[in-house]
Amino acid sequence: MAAAADLRPASEDGQRKCRLFQCFCCWSRCCSPGIPRIGPRSEYSPADTSAPYGLDLRSGEEEEEEEEGTPPLWSVLVGCTSADHPSHNLRIHQFRVTGTGRVIGHNNDHLELFCGVSPIDDNKHTVFPVARAATVAADGNLYIICEHMPAIGSSGQQQADEEKVFHPKAFSLNTADKDLSTLPPLPFTRGSWEAISACGKLWVPLVLVKTGSYRGTWRLIVYELNGDCWLETNSVEFPYKPSLERGYRGVSLQGYVVLDSRFILLSCSDSIFFLFECASGELSRVVTDGRRQYIPITGKAVHVKRDEMIYFIRGTQLFAYKNLPKSGEPLATPIEIATIWPYDKEGCGSMVHLGGRMLCAVWINMRQSCGCATRHALITTLRVTGIADESGCFVPNGVHVLHSTCRQIDMLRCNAPGYTYYDTFCFLQKCQDPGAKFDPSDDLSEMGGFYCPQVEKFSEMPTCCREFLNGKPEPGSGVIALDSCKMATRSDFYFICQADQCSLLYQISTSGGKLTCSDKALKAVLHLDTVRFRDVGANDPPEWYFVHRGSTLDVIPSSPDCNHYVVDVERKSYRLYNSKRSKLFFSAVFRAGQYVVALCDTLQYVYVLRNNFQWRRQKTASRSVDVSQKVKVSGFVDLIDDKFMISDFDTDESFLFDLKRWEWFSVSPSFGLLSGRCIFTEGFVYTCSNNGLYAYELTCDDTSYSLDVPIMLDFSWKYICGNRRFLSFDSICKGEIDDSIVFCVVYGHETEPPSTSHTLATTTVQVKLLETALGTKMPVRLDHVDISVSSIVQKGWILTNYAFSV
Repeated sequence: MAAAADLRPASEDGQRKCRLFQCFCCWSRCCSPGIPRIGPRSEYSPADTSAPYGLDLRSGEEEEEEEEGTPPLWSVLVGCTSADHPSHNLRIHQFRVTGTGRVIGHNNDHLELFCGVSPIDDNKHTVFPVARAATVAADGNLYIICEHMPAIGSSGQQQADEEKVFHPKAFSLNTADKDLSTLPPLPFTRGSWEAISACGKLWVPLVLVKTGSYRGTWRLIVYELNGDCWLETNSVEFPYKPSLERGYRGVSLQGYVVLDSRFILLSCSDSIFFLFECASGELSRVVTDGRRQYIPITGKAVHVKRDEMIYFIRGTQLFAYKNLPKSGEPLATPIEIATIWPYDKEGCGSMVHLGGRMLCAVWINMRQSCGCATRHALITTLRVTGIADESGCFVPNGVHVLHSTCRQIDMLRCNAPGYTYYDTFCFLQKCQDPGAKFDPSDDLSEMGGFYCPQVEKFSEMPTCCREFLNGKPEPGSGVIALDSCKMATRSDFYFICQADQCSLLYQISTSGGKLTCSDKALKAVLHLDTVRFRDVGANDPPEWYFVHRGSTLDVIPSSPDCNHYVVDVERKSYRLYNSKRSKLFFSAVFRAGQYVVALCDTLQYVYVLRNNFQWRRQKTASRSVDVSQKVKVSGFVDLIDDKFMISDFDTDESFLFDLKRWEWFSVSPSFGLLSGRCIFTEGFVYTCSNNGLYAYELTCDDTSYSLDVPIMLDFSWKYICGNRRFLSFDSICKGEIDDSIVFCVVYGHETEPPSTSHTLATTTVQVKLLETALGTKMPVRLDHVDISVSSIVQKGWILTNYAFSV
């Protein structure tokens, strides 16, 4: 049996190293009114602790049985995994809550270790990286389902990947004596799933990509545990095409809620909901309004029958959906009730229903390291407040906090984990604890606490906190924290500004990741006459293309009637060469390894630029792509090894071309479009989005290529967010890439005439990388190194969509 965690408080030096709680003004800036600040040094509880513990129940809602006037006591179980720690696997921690909403124990205590679940007899070659759990009312047991995979860095990982199929493992845990029983493994190996208790049974809904589907056909399957086997109760296929501009990151099956113990509402990405009736096994899609944006339910939501509301936490915010409407009516959009914690980037929260209107919300900083070996759990018990509308229906408008405290979770480490997503907050489950006794005199937590900043010296406080205490205006969206650059960088960054009848080359210094172009109008270092034979705008297809090779820049026209520029970037000079190609119009020109290549309006031919400025036409082939179809290239990327990839704007499909084989390959599945010139490095394709960068992992097995779901790296500085067609970027790293990569990004703002001054926003960003088991380096975090606002004076429109560094 696992031993309880060490309950010794963290040392003073250890607390001072923690970065999470250094800023205290964020609680006022980010959280809703009435949300108290808490941290390792203090917690919050109402001063009147003699208030009755009534749960505000209606008929039909049972209250826990009291014994000699003792308040009811709940045990809340917190499941956490750590995939990079073979000894960790799933560890379930515990805390207790009284009927008054008090969380028993001392502030900054370690949560009590309840038990651990690990793979059996495999010598630590496999791990449980993710787990889901549900308490079944029929027997009171906790049913646990664990994803099963090779351990990271295991010597047998590659062999296990190739030879063994890993099914999720299932267990039944008796919470009274902690006896763990093994259940049959689940009958699938991929997809996203949940463990749900409803109607006295255990259900596992699964969403996965339909085999052989490259256009976004998904299948929802609901399994039921029946004795010693899993039965498929029902399934449905549905089209799924994620919108990266409006959608939400994460797995395809995002969350669920149990309604009246008879129905299960399943929430998928991109505003897709299904309703499952447990008794009949009927599975139906919920009607939604396609003109509105729905927020997916995250994890397990709470149904409060009295309020006729479904409550759930996404990140740090509390939302509510009204009960499902009558048949045929669309689901109402969610209500944003409150922001409970200010740390949206550092972690995420979950919620459990204690009784009546009392909820318990838990947040853990699993997303970013704070400098501590442990993880911090912020626990808040609360009631949702609201008013009645004209029809007498309850409308939530805030929360009343009963108790808010900070605790620690032992992750079996001696040092801080660094920037990693291997730690996962898996589930939050309530179970009754009839044997536990609560003596109020034993609970020595501080009452009416107020959290003070960890840094007492005014000079050591973050700038935003000093300004907050001085009564200065709160920081706006343009005030961000800047990181120090950890990489050697190139000194010069160039970008092209296309205008009506010319193209302008601008130069910015990026030495050390710092920019030297702030608060001034930039002057072009070179002016090229790129003539257009008709009136065109910034949104029209490009008529000139730019390809850089070292310090040489080729400026190539779409039309065969215009000539070819070759620019010496260092000397700021150019030569003009006559076009030597047939009467063909190019729709895209870019670099592919050692070559400069071009496409027309189909994939039938690829044109390669020779040293004499002639274009060699080569017929292509494909076993999976119709090369005669017309394409409109939205973005492209040089894959270095004489390969390139493009995205088709009209079909949202991506295609990869191998110049050694002269063959096209389909890239699946299609999760979004590449935009403009993209960058391939360390196994990932980076492209601009409206709010930051997307990173797609590219995998291949000789003749099959696929892009994984993108990792979204949002910009904190919102001044550089906008239309991605006006964004361009390049890596400014000098030398080999280690644990981070630095990009410079420019965005030219559109200006309405008659103004001729266009605002130019520039930033250098540092992306933290984490090496994967496959040897690629996955981005896990983006920080701004420097920001700059300058201007470009030019009549009419401008388009800043090509950049490079030297």
